[in-house]
Amino acid sequence: MKKIVFYKQLILAICTSFAAVASINFFFLQDDEWIISLSAILLFSVLSIIVFLFAKKASTSSNKYLFIRIIVINVFVKIFLSFALFFAVFQLSKPSSRFFIIPFLMVYLIFTFFETNVLMQQSKSKGNS
Repeated sequence: MKKIVFYKQLILAICTSFAAVASINFFFLQDDEWIISLSAILLFSVLSIIVFLFAKKASTSSNKYLFIRIIVINVFVKIFLSFALFFAVFQLSKPSSRFFIIPFLMVYLIFTFFETNVLMQQSKSKGNS
């Protein structure tokens, strides 16, 4: 997968996340619940870039298991960082609604779909620039 295609898809995922978060917050939650959603968008964007770069390197590697290892490590890191972010924001901001997790989960699902799509394309391209 070419870098420009990746970055276009990343921008689309970020915009979709912002739209989903804005809709959920507008209709269901108060304005003070934005911090976890914006933190999640930033976290998952940075993680997506890192995974893309590692997977690009792995797709040209002679080690045929390296790409799968990167995917598995990505899943564990993403889950761990999600819980860490969730608990940090929960402890620091003391959300007023118990539904503050819904926008976070939407962002998580959007970026999971995005990363799955990117990694599937990357696995098929085998190191195209």
